[in-house]
Amino acid sequence: MVSYRYLAVWERAPAKVKWSVLMKLSMRWLALGLLLAGAVQAQTSEEEELEALLALLDEETEIATQTRLNADYVPGVVTVLRGEDVAALGARHVLDALALVPGIEALRDDIGNATLRVRGIDYFENSGQVKVLVNGLSYARETAGQNGSVMLMPIELVDRIEVIRGPGSEVYGDFAFAGLVNILTKEDRSLAFAQGGGGGLRSAGVNLSHESGEDFRINLGLARFAADDLEAATTTSIADEERYFGHFNLYYNDFSFKVSAVDRSAIQSGRGNVLRPREDEGLAAELRYRWTLGADVQMQSWLNYADNDMQNNNTLFFAGSRRELGSSATWRRGKHRFLAQASYGRRDYESRILPPPPPPPGGPPPPPGPPAVARELTDRDRTVASASLQDEIELGSVTLTLGARYDWLEGIDQRITPRLAAVWRINDQHALKTQYTEGFRSGTAGAENFRNQINDQLDYEVMRTAELQYIYRRPETSFKATLYAAEVDDRHQVDPSLGAPPISVNFGTVDSHGIELEWWRQFGTRWRALANVSFQDTDAQGNLTTIDGPSFAQAEWLANLGLIATPTEQWTFGAHLNRVGERTILDGEKLGGYTELNLNASYRPSWAEGLEFRGTARNALDSDVTYVFFLPPGNVRQLAYDERRLSLEVIWGW
Repeated sequence: MVSYRYLAVWERAPAKVKWSVLMKLSMRWLALGLLLAGAVQAQTSEEEELEALLALLDEETEIATQTRLNADYVPGVVTVLRGEDVAALGARHVLDALALVPGIEALRDDIGNATLRVRGIDYFENSGQVKVLVNGLSYARETAGQNGSVMLMPIELVDRIEVIRGPGSEVYGDFAFAGLVNILTKEDRSLAFAQGGGGGLRSAGVNLSHESGEDFRINLGLARFAADDLEAATTTSIADEERYFGHFNLYYNDFSFKVSAVDRSAIQSGRGNVLRPREDEGLAAELRYRWTLGADVQMQSWLNYADNDMQNNNTLFFAGSRRELGSSATWRRGKHRFLAQASYGRRDYESRILPPPPPPPGGPPPPPGPPAVARELTDRDRTVASASLQDEIELGSVTLTLGARYDWLEGIDQRITPRLAAVWRINDQHALKTQYTEGFRSGTAGAENFRNQINDQLDYEVMRTAELQYIYRRPETSFKATLYAAEVDDRHQVDPSLGAPPISVNFGTVDSHGIELEWWRQFGTRWRALANVSFQDTDAQGNLTTIDGPSFAQAEWLANLGLIATPTEQWTFGAHLNRVGERTILDGEKLGGYTELNLNASYRPSWAEGLEFRGTARNALDSDVTYVFFLPPGNVRQLAYDERRLSLEVIWGW
């Protein structure tokens, strides 16, 4: 009860004082009310935040050991990119997303073919010597010496992308040389999309998923892309492109059947307005059965098939296929978890390399080097076989992984690929990983043959890599620091001194070492930021046709900065800043780097559940973007990709 003495004082107080006291009391009661309401809201927000953060931590992958583990605890350096995140940062297809991975430079050649440069080691062919899978299926296009168009799959079909930086041959064999990419399509969401944009862009697709209980799942995805002005170097005058993607996944009890296909055609007019067509068709299929042998042994058997057909620039024709039958077993004994697998298969190809067409009158002279001579390689059918054994040993907070794989390629080479890795989970926040492993690759169709005979003097090219990674992880933040050192031995190089047609030989080494720093931070449920920077120092020794020294075309510094904001339930904004540092060309000459800004805005109207409108601007600031390739024997190609690309898209999901 209020004292009469205080009431008397209140009655005698001036009006100004009364007003001041009332204002202070009102503000205090208002603050108290907001505090109580905020406490209720905070409880709801904290629950939403915790749910979102736990979802981000649930990044399990089988890519490193074929046994499911959290990505932080698998051996080696593994990155998992979520399709929804990279789309929010402006990625249109898988290649755009891979630029976000530390140590990886995503590139396009003059006709828009996709390739990668990993840790500064330059390979123009075969996707940068990175093996590319879709839902675990390899397209086996590596032997063609051509880059796979599957990396241009639209991001709308992608659930996540798993990336190994460094060799993956101990698990995946030939051509998992500098890294491995596994593209996993959406299997639990149905959607349809349509897109239009600059350059006559027209794109559409659908992804259909159905599940019946725990025993039956089915998924089908189809997409088409067409453009009157494909993403090619700005020096092109004609650049038409059309590409199709499709995948089908069926799971029934212990059986699974998967099919994935790509078809890309492009016509470009390059120097001298010479039309340069490109055709690329690929198909991969697998039938797999899983069962239990006894009480402890989990078994798998599979039969897969892959077929490729390529034509490039009226000079290279390739057709080939691969068939493989394999089986694996996983079992536990005390602290040990064993994985054993074996496979047997056949691969064949038919290839022709023709002299390039003569330049038109008044056109530029042909590039230096030995002239191309017509070659035909017909019905090269070879047996491939492999066997491997892996042991994961749990020693308290430390897990050791010991493995070895034997590979044999008929008429070419055989080898054993080792792996030794350790993961130390110091506590819930800190972990250390270290690994030594190797990668290898056989030659392409052209390198493996000489004058229509098997080039049996060509051994596997081998990469030896040691890595050390520190991981700091909290529910709302993550930091990773990686040190690595790699050495490439028995390089495959064309020796022009041996006459024409050119022959590939094993000669020289490449040394690379560097550091990769990654940071990620979640601010509540509305904001997310990521940043990474990588430095790689690469030197080539024993070049046949060029001066020894820094690896040409490599950028020593790569960096990314990304921000995703969801200020309301309806709006999401994303920005991605990609920095590629200066590169060495020839004779010590330097080419400046570039900075590319990509923007994205998405709107989900409250009146239509599942509907989304998305606008994307690639290279929003119209920066000077130049890709650089080193082409033996001693040529450097600089390609300008400095056009701004705008697109609008409608997505409906259910």
